[in-house]
Amino acid sequence: MAARASDLMLYDNVLSSNLPSSAKSEMRRWFERTTGHSLALPAMGKLTHHLKRGVSAMRQSGEAGITGGLLGLIHSEAKTGLDVHGVPVDALLWALATVGSVAAADHELGTDAANIGANCLAVFFVSNDHEFYRAS
Repeated sequence: MAARASDLMLYDNVLSSNLPSSAKSEMRRWFERTTGHSLALPAMGKLTHHLKRGVSAMRQSGEAGITGGLLGLIHSEAKTGLDVHGVPVDALLWALATVGSVAAADHELGTDAANIGANCLAVFFVSNDHEFYRAS
């Protein structure tokens, strides 16, 4: 019996969860017994994995674009660039996003916060390395 799209979505959610593999296997077996659907679709599993990675890459690129655009806006509007009142905004946002990613570790927003923090730290190093190397 072929699995429905909703069955595959549920199976994919279980596979991508943080549950131990033994719990995932038990849930899969229970689901297959209960619904009569076989979820053993290795070709579809590989395709789903690649699609998820592609969507994840697009999402991270969007986060990077928004973060870079926001920092660029601050840099262009503030008279002192990204150092507002002596505080490097990019480093401050990195610290806040890192704390947020730890606080939301069990939520999808934790990953988003970690990505945003990494983008802010990259901007911080680019701008400070640029000034450091220009001065030396």
